[in-house]
Amino acid sequence: MRQVLDPLDGRHRALLADGSPAILFEGQEAAMRNKPDPNAPVADEAPDGPSVTSYDELHFIHYIRLLDADAEGVDWREVALIVLGIDPSKEPDRARRAYETHMARARWMTEHGYRDLLRAALH
Repeated sequence: MRQVLDPLDGRHRALLADGSPAILFEGQEAAMRNKPDPNAPVADEAPDGPSVTSYDELHFIHYIRLLDADAEGVDWREVALIVLGIDPSKEPDRARRAYETHMARARWMTEHGYRDLLRAALH
């Protein structure tokens, strides 16, 4: 990770080796090995292990969108279709499973997973 001066606001920003910005959490800079991709295909089930995976990093934006939709009270079927790209009218069981496991992982990231990202940035 390297620091660069942002010409727009004069603040220093952290960049990963590939030039992408490091993600910020509560004033700390956290490095992700994989750049989040909002167009990455979504698996039928999200990871459920005890540490952040490359899948989690790749789907970080999906997790944020899931949490935002949940906070707004959006119906899970609409979220599955728009955020996860799975049509619940055509694949109801797959859509529900993907929604539930990705929502659980998104919540886990806010409670536990972010620590892995912070720890990686500090070492």
